[in-house]
Amino acid sequence: MVEHFFVTTTHHWLLFLTNKGRVYRAKAYELQEAGRDAKGQHVANLLAMQPDEEISQVLDIRDYEVAQYLVLATRDGLIKKTALTEYDTNRTGGIIAINLREEDELVSALLVDEHDDLLLVSRHGMSLRFTASNDSLRPMGRSTSGVKGMTFRGDDSLLSASVVGEEGYVFVVTEGGYAKRTAADQYRVQNRGGLGIKVAKLAESRGDLAGAMIVTEDDEVLVVLSGARSSVRPWPRSPPRVATRWVSCSRDSPPTTRSSPWPATPSATSRSQTTRTSPNRKMLLQTEARR
Repeated sequence: MVEHFFVTTTHHWLLFLTNKGRVYRAKAYELQEAGRDAKGQHVANLLAMQPDEEISQVLDIRDYEVAQYLVLATRDGLIKKTALTEYDTNRTGGIIAINLREEDELVSALLVDEHDDLLLVSRHGMSLRFTASNDSLRPMGRSTSGVKGMTFRGDDSLLSASVVGEEGYVFVVTEGGYAKRTAADQYRVQNRGGLGIKVAKLAESRGDLAGAMIVTEDDEVLVVLSGARSSVRPWPRSPPRVATRWVSCSRDSPPTTRSSPWPATPSATSRSQTTRTSPNRKMLLQTEARR
């Protein structure tokens, strides 16, 4: 299944971060160019990955000066901020990006500056917004575990982390195919490490959250569902308040399969994930929701 979709140029660096907390890099021109319907090459032919490693995040950067820090977030809610320049290395076997604790996995990787706000969203619909200042989130070395970013109840876990500003909207979609967006300024800044506030009221029939990302007023969202179905939806011009009002991603009956979002063309508030391509278009790509 497709999990990462973005546009780059041949001389950009591609950073491949794995679920085991390592990072590999390659120039875009090292990837084999192929047609739209080609299978492509296996990543093992490009990167010397270790056994059982899977790619969790891909970052596209011009150089190592595009942002001050690389922030990493794990499934158990740990978060770490490290100077981006510390990842500038020629080691073909990759380097440690974060020292993961037992049974934890890397979930998100973000390019941030010191005064950016981060929004953490959990699978059970909780969210926590805090500022990535050095007072709140001090810089650490590459081989450290990080600090508590968010606290969870029960079997909840981190779904995603995004850079968020006062403009834009928080867009979430459930495993059952329902989605909504809420103005980002309705998510107040809190202290790091708390439970946060609800991002959505989740009914059991709609499942947990499958994805979350930041969008702008003029963005469209392309949703790719299982069974090769897709839907482009213009979202309501009057966004709901936090934890209210859902719309179906599908024009037919709500799908029962799981899907999670990946932006093809992020807004300025989500510059940490990919590079802008054609204007006002975002994509939700099909992937199995992780537990």
